[in-house]
Amino acid sequence: MNSSIKSFALQQAVAAAALCALWMTAGDVYAEPNKAGYQLTERCGEAAADWFGRNWRKTASGEEASFENHYSPRSNKCYVLLKYTMPRREPPLLVLHLFDINGSRELGRFSRSGADAPSQCQVMEGACKSEEDWRGLARALMEE
Repeated sequence: MNSSIKSFALQQAVAAAALCALWMTAGDVYAEPNKAGYQLTERCGEAAADWFGRNWRKTASGEEASFENHYSPRSNKCYVLLKYTMPRREPPLLVLHLFDINGSRELGRFSRSGADAPSQCQVMEGACKSEEDWRGLARALMEE
């Protein structure tokens, strides 16, 4: 192999090694914030499960309660969306609550019997007219 080909091959190998090192270093730069965000999300999930267990796990016969949690890195808050139903009731009852569990406060409430218009539909000061509207307001609050 002539020397110019060897030189070119060596340059390519050095460039590939440099790019690999740069790529590996860039991964380290982003690993810590992702790890911290993951830990905060996990902590929110654990706190939400604990909160739900203390406040809503035991329901009366025929009642059902479940929850979803959401950690917002922008506001550093842990939100819980509680869904409470009485499916055997006529008409069936649906109640949704949005809580900031770190601030120990309710941020929104939705309730509806059967297919009727909601009897309650608000998130913070925002009023709404449907479950879809309520969920949109709740989602916007949780993602701010």
